[in-house]
Amino acid sequence: MQDSWLNFTALTIIRIVVGTYVVAIALGLVAGVDPAALFVPALGPATGDLAGTVTLCALALAFMAGFGLRLFSASLALFVIGSSAAQNLLS
Repeated sequence: MQDSWLNFTALTIIRIVVGTYVVAIALGLVAGVDPAALFVPALGPATGDLAGTVTLCALALAFMAGFGLRLFSASLALFVIGSSAAQNLLS
């Protein structure tokens, strides 16, 4: 019984650490993928930056809170991979 509690606690802490790092990327506190890369061609620089930041931050906060873990973790991964591809391959 003690092992399952420890595993759950460890997974929750890891989820919060990863989510915090992604929120820091979204807010520009650490270097990482450009969240605006997917939205700038369609919305322009200012609105695209806002849309990318809000989208990445919302996905990371939902992931940290544990809402629909599989859905939000897959969405977060696809957003980061798509933004990275748009930033590095299309520019």
